[in-house]
Amino acid sequence: MAVPDYRLFYLSDSEIPADKCVILTTSTFTRDAESWIGTISKKVVSIDGEKMADLMFQHNQGVEIVDIHEIKKVS
Repeated sequence: MAVPDYRLFYLSDSEIPADKCVILTTSTFTRDAESWIGTISKKVVSIDGEKMADLMFQHNQGVEIVDIHEIKKVS
């Protein structure tokens, strides 16, 4: 996502009384867009596709266990 996408979201969200917002994409965010977030007063959390996948695995949401491997050591 690029800065214009953020601005469009931010402007549409400005009528809603909220202190925070989350922008989620399955793609990635440009560096300019990430920099632009720091210039606005509202707390914005951006989650790209890679971070979303990490969160899904971490919290077991939208994923399933396919196989479990045992690791043994000599005692």
